[in-house]
This record gives sequence, C-alpha cells and structure tokens, in this order.
Amino acid sequence: MIQDIIAERYARALFALCREQNQIDAIEREISALAEMAFSSEKYHSYWENPMVDMDNKIQLLESIFGIFQVTPLSDNFLRLLIRKRRFGLLPIIVEKFRLLVQEAHGVANVTVVTAVEPDAQAVEQIRGLLAQKLSREINVTTEVDASLLGGMIVRMGNKVVDGSVKNQLQRLQERIERGATQ
Repeated sequence: MIQDIIAERYARALFALCREQNQIDAIEREISALAEMAFSSEKYHSYWENPMVDMDNKIQLLESIFGIFQVTPLSDNFLRLLIRKRRFGLLPIIVEKFRLLVQEAHGVANVTVVTAVEPDAQAVEQIRGLLAQKLSREINVTTEVDASLLGGMIVRMGNKVVDGSVKNQLQRLQERIERGATQ
C-alpha cells in the first residue's frame, strides 16, 4: 500500500516533466523497456532491492543497460534519482502508474467490472459501449468474478465505484428494515 503511494508520486512527477517536454510516449516506451529488462528475473529484482549492494554498482549496472537502450536525458536522470533515493525497486509499479496516467492523457479510461459470473464477450462489449457513450472516451474493460455478489455488477473507474450488485441491494434493504424496526 505505501509502495503504491510512493510509486504514484514518482509517476505523477515524471508525467508532469514529460508533459512539459512533450515526451510522454517516448518516456513511457523507455522506462517500460528498462523496467522489463532490469526486473526480468527474481535475481535482478533482489539485486536492486538489496541495501548491501553499493549505489555505484547499481548505477554501473544501469549504465550497462543504457548501452543496450538509447535513453533520453529525462529517463536517465529519473532512473538515477530512483537509485539514489533507494526507490529503483519500485520501478515496475511506477511504470504501471505512469501507463495509467498516459492512458488518461490520451482519453482512455480503465474500468474494472466485477460480476458474480464471468460475462461473455458480448456483455463486456455492451458495457464498454455504454460507458464510452456516457463518458465520451475510449474504455478499457477488465473483468473480475466475485460469486458473493449473487448478481448485478460493481463498476470501478479510478476512485469511483458504482455498486449495482444484488448483494449490495439486499444489504441496503436489510438496513432499511432494521432502521424501520427500531424507530
């Protein structure tokens, strides 16, 4: 949880700089490729996270990766900052948060739909179409299954949640009945 908050701050700061310098897409490609390479195995992940490994050694490894990839000065500075601040291990999470910011900037909304049973492709497409029409943006839909919902669905987009599940409706009904019985 705390790592998500820290990663979000770094991603937002990087995104603001990228927008200023009109390098959003280039930086997304660079840091995504670098994160994939730098964390391609558990051995590498442990290396970046290990406080016993000298910061200079980490920077040397990063520079050897730069030998494979040509990176912009902004990416170079950002990645070196992460190493100096001992946050390089958060790079995969930062990249994930950064991608969400890029999609948002391009007018794409990520929506998670939770249902009691796995929806078929047609139902997902209907949901995508309705949301795209309502929000006037492109929608990426991911689905989750939670059998405890009984029916209906929960739609999550960012910090917004619309709970139209049967479980929620039954809970609200029960609360109203209990309130009515105690008054």
